Amino acid sequence: MRIGILGAGQLGSMLAWAGNPLGLDFSFYDVAPSGSANLLGQFFFKRDLQEQALVQFVASADLFTYGFETMPIEVAEYVAAYKRFFPSLQSLRTSQNRIEEKKLFNMLNIPHVPYRLASSDTELRVALQSLGLPAVVKNATLSYERQGECVIHTDAEIETAWSRMSGSTVIIEPQVPYIRDLSIVAVRGQHGEMAFYPVAENYYDNGVLQYSIAPAADIVSEVQQQIQQFASSILTYLNHVGALTLELLDTEQGILANKLISRVHNSGHWTLDGAETNQFENHLRAILGYPLGSTEAYRISGMVNLIGQEGMRETLFGLPSAHLHLYRKEPRPGQKLGHVNITASTYEELIEHLRHMEPYLSANAPILQPNSSRRLSQFNSSSDEPHQPQSTEWV
Repeated sequence: MRIGILGAGQLGSMLAWAGNPLGLDFSFYDVAPSGSANLLGQFFFKRDLQEQALVQFVASADLFTYGFETMPIEVAEYVAAYKRFFPSLQSLRTSQNRIEEKKLFNMLNIPHVPYRLASSDTELRVALQSLGLPAVVKNATLSYERQGECVIHTDAEIETAWSRMSGSTVIIEPQVPYIRDLSIVAVRGQHGEMAFYPVAENYYDNGVLQYSIAPAADIVSEVQQQIQQFASSILTYLNHVGALTLELLDTEQGILANKLISRVHNSGHWTLDGAETNQFENHLRAILGYPLGSTEAYRISGMVNLIGQEGMRETLFGLPSAHLHLYRKEPRPGQKLGHVNITASTYEELIEHLRHMEPYLSANAPILQPNSSRRLSQFNSSSDEPHQPQSTEWV
């Protein structure tokens, strides 16, 4: 069985690494002439004005999936017209468009951050009068890790913000105070069976994930069940087969859905070393129609992204319970080059181990002390804005 993956980056690579022990072969298609996965199977890349590579890619495999959702939808539609393709095109279209995502949350009665739409600078001004400042303006499409987004603090910034959005329809959201970022990776099989990983807590700087801790501390069973129900309703409605990630905000008013990602996710990388079955293997099991594996976390895990630098391998290998995963990418500022998973028996032990990773983290995403006050963050706030303390403890 050969599986074709749209996207030859680190997610495509990790899907292949998970599939090799299962006896699976892989093909990859990407818009770039090289990628992390180009040594892990047949590799095809889009050449200007040539579609032959896509035709060959479709002919190369039996079953298809994707490792990133920012591809042109026409590429996925072409593949799906000829071969089995999971997750569904409906899932991909929804995760590509923030407007469709909000409509889905509304229809399924999933609480989320208030928003308005605008297609002109006049409509943007009206929306901001309703929502108040500061506010976040996002392109409806191609909004990823702060690309296609900006924060408006004053009326004087509106014109510049609109020009940055390239005149497209935008979503405007108020900056809602929240306690912490959360996410859940869920998996649905071809016959509707589902599995849910423990909720993870995530720490970002300027929209880029720095590190995650899973299971998140202080998540009572009722909250885990509530979040699972949100994910379950999305999986069912979209007829989604494979892994899906739901990002959420933990606020004083309750849990709010923030973003839907119709694939495996960076915040689920801890599962490679901290769960019975990692998210990549479970995604493959789902699209192949196999029984899903256990999602139980057998230890507490911390995942730290290596951004812009790989670090000294001798140092990283010397950290307690550390597992290094590098992506074979050329170092450059802001590039995710790999990650380190660290496991522990207690949150206190994990935090102590994670402290060794602080040189690799942004100053805006420090490792919190156990039992220390949390930070009350601002929804999609810019990195230079201070955090206000919120008296919620780690354990």
